[in-house]
Amino acid sequence: MDLPSRTELEMIRYFKGDAKRISHFVKVHDFARLIALSENYSQRDMLICEVSAYVHDIGIKDGERLYGRNDGQIQEQLGPAEAEKLLKKLTDDSELIDRVCEIVSLHHHAVKYHSAAHQAIVEADFLVNAYEDGLKREAIKTAGEKIFKTHTGKMLLKTIFSV
Repeated sequence: MDLPSRTELEMIRYFKGDAKRISHFVKVHDFARLIALSENYSQRDMLICEVSAYVHDIGIKDGERLYGRNDGQIQEQLGPAEAEKLLKKLTDDSELIDRVCEIVSLHHHAVKYHSAAHQAIVEADFLVNAYEDGLKREAIKTAGEKIFKTHTGKMLLKTIFSV
């Protein structure tokens, strides 16, 4: 089984009983993978993108347990250490783990372009959050203009939300 699939299974175990969180990262992965494929990411960036999509919100669980909150700041603060711990069970590729952890630490920073994989995660996460949070059309349009940089992400935003 490939690393993204093993990561998905580990994350399902990690969020056992939390169908909302599991559904969220599966949807983010699907959009991120589609963006990466459509934008012709390298095989390496594709791998980093897929793994990052699965673990991007891993900090939520500790944030809620330790601080009673799960906002973006707490996710970015607590997520990298949890992601590293989980990924070290799955791979010895330390460069991949470092890049994924970096994306986890920045996944709510849309304006700070970090890498192609980071951009795909930011866009995919926004697409899913906009729907799940019931954002208004105008808010989606405004945020989309600031956040989206890939042709595929822009097309998905316009098509899904008619903005």
